[in-house]
Amino acid sequence: MTLPGHNAPVSILRLYNLQLSLDDGPEALGREAARRLGLPAADLRVALVKRGVDARDKRPRYNCTADVTLPEGVDAAALLARLGVNAAIPDDVPPLSVTPGPELLRGRVVVVGSGPAGAFAALALAQNGYRPLVLERGRSAPERLRQIGRFNARVVALDPENNTLFGEGGAGSFSDGKLYTSNRDPLLPRVLEALVECGAPAHILTDAAPHVGTDVLSRVVVALRRRIESLGGEFRFSARMTDLQPAPLAVVVNGTERIEAGAVVLAPGHSARDTYAMLLHRGVALQAKPFQLGVRIEHPQELVDRAQLGRFAKDPRLAPAAYDLAVQPRGAPALFSFCMCPGGITMNSVSEPGLLCTNGMSFSPRASRYANSALVTTFEPADYAATGSPLDGIEFQRRHEKLAFEAGGGDYTCPAQPVTHFLRGLLSPRVLRGTYALGRRYAERRAILPAKLNAALQAGLPLFERRLKGFVSDAGVLHAVESRASSPVRIARNADTRESENTTGLYPCGEGAGYAGGIMSAALDGLRSALAIVARFAQPR
Repeated sequence: MTLPGHNAPVSILRLYNLQLSLDDGPEALGREAARRLGLPAADLRVALVKRGVDARDKRPRYNCTADVTLPEGVDAAALLARLGVNAAIPDDVPPLSVTPGPELLRGRVVVVGSGPAGAFAALALAQNGYRPLVLERGRSAPERLRQIGRFNARVVALDPENNTLFGEGGAGSFSDGKLYTSNRDPLLPRVLEALVECGAPAHILTDAAPHVGTDVLSRVVVALRRRIESLGGEFRFSARMTDLQPAPLAVVVNGTERIEAGAVVLAPGHSARDTYAMLLHRGVALQAKPFQLGVRIEHPQELVDRAQLGRFAKDPRLAPAAYDLAVQPRGAPALFSFCMCPGGITMNSVSEPGLLCTNGMSFSPRASRYANSALVTTFEPADYAATGSPLDGIEFQRRHEKLAFEAGGGDYTCPAQPVTHFLRGLLSPRVLRGTYALGRRYAERRAILPAKLNAALQAGLPLFERRLKGFVSDAGVLHAVESRASSPVRIARNADTRESENTTGLYPCGEGAGYAGGIMSAALDGLRSALAIVARFAQPR
């Protein structure tokens, strides 16, 4: 039958919240779908869409979403009415293409940055025949990995252009490789499909919380680059955009080379502080925005597993347990976990000498004996504005990163303290075990952190303990300052055209432009900006 708003007969329903036990085999999904619909299992074709683990009450089970092809003659409308929120008609996944626009493209489409936003913008442009030029200030992924390893082994100094923040894949390549987002963009499956085609494991298509890990992602981004190149795109590494000339539009690379551009996709990443300063100098519309700042806490993974999974803590069918915590204490700022990395490592996240910031990441097996997460609160412009400049948030970040660097001894050793000592105001130096490669130095935290964050931690951490037993214990260690959770700057753009509010041909996108908060949301934002360019400009000859 045909339902209102649908031109074709409905033959597929999407069923949500299909519960299966850990012991159920592959045929169980079909049986559960048939039971839900009240139809014979033999009459249905069932395809898994998503599967996650529901561990509430420490009784882990699978929670599944499935698409069910209905037999001819079944009243789909009646089923939808009966099932309510547990069923829907699946939306079609749109292609990565739109009808090209009529406007003449006067120069190349230049993409600045090869992180998720820049890479997926380049992919959409290349697939539509626009042959983008991608400029990346850092090095290729293999060269980047070697540099980071040598820096963490104290063999070489920090390279401001090639580190955990800059280089092929962007900062997302070193932030645990989580591929989930609250963004419900219908293009989301296209991003996952492209990653699988470039070497990511196929299970990310159906995992409710897909993860690949830095080791896999570093290979995937190389394959994605080669795919873009095969479609006519071009990549240049060690190519930093040092100037943007607005009329006629052009980018200057490494201070000397000028490249005329018909359009510029600006996906610089959240730590391109020199780029923000250059844009402000050039008069591009920038805005200060709220951002998150906090610390990174690390626990033994076994502690988190026991707290979350109970007697299933060592069940080989289950991945290392994660948590997602958020509280709003009375009379204190909100505190929430962010970028939680089960089986991961705590790492440095710096691109400027003399500063220290932490992050978390994991490899694909998530086999570390530790779990870590950022604990952050949100800072509004009113909390940090000093001069009224859109860049005040950057200076606020730098100030606390400098304090952390100095507290660690000035050599990228991380200042750290057990969470119990922090809460009780204790100072009892001891050796702290964990995963941070450059070592830890016991340091009192309160002098390093802004007052608002101290208040959020003091009030919020005891509430976290109520939700996850053992969270507040000597086994939990607070590290440095985590100040790069999001960008403190937004490059203002038109909500409909996605073009800069005052610079013609400039398309800011991704996390660094202030419009995303992770790998997937950044990739989707890059795709949408690329498709806006295609819809405006005719294909180049």
